[in-house]
Amino acid sequence: MKCGEGMRSFNICTIKFYYLIFCEIVFWQQLVGLPYQGSSYYQKCTDSETKQELLIGDVIQRRGRCIRAQCLGTLEIWEDSCQIPHLPGTCSQLPPPNEFLDYPDCCPLHECKSYEFNENGETVETLTYDHHGILKKQNIIKFLVVVDHQKRNPNDNVSARFNI
Repeated sequence: MKCGEGMRSFNICTIKFYYLIFCEIVFWQQLVGLPYQGSSYYQKCTDSETKQELLIGDVIQRRGRCIRAQCLGTLEIWEDSCQIPHLPGTCSQLPPPNEFLDYPDCCPLHECKSYEFNENGETVETLTYDHHGILKKQNIIKFLVVVDHQKRNPNDNVSARFNI
């Protein structure tokens, strides 16, 4: 039986039509990204430090401590803060350029230096890492030793250093 053949067919066709409209609305809401208006959408987390209420997905910056806090769907607060990475060698912590920047720009950098000496000179390598241990900058300085054999006494161990 097709739509339009009798009263019972009319009711089935109407139900199919409304179901199709409902599916279209759900499809377009998901495609456009409209927020879900159910009961969990309005649930809140309370940041224990600032006492600020956050909706699920909201993010705040905790100034002065370089921490970003976010309200999760489980109604828990997730905190991102500066980490001290495990780096090889001897490293020192550099202060951030501006402590009032938002996370992660307020995190300090870590600078690691290494030295290499040989008969030709000295090499100083400086590596700068972020708080995740990702290399941000590399600087290599090479000092060469030059000996002028024509003008100096062969028994003289005086040499000149050049910074390249």
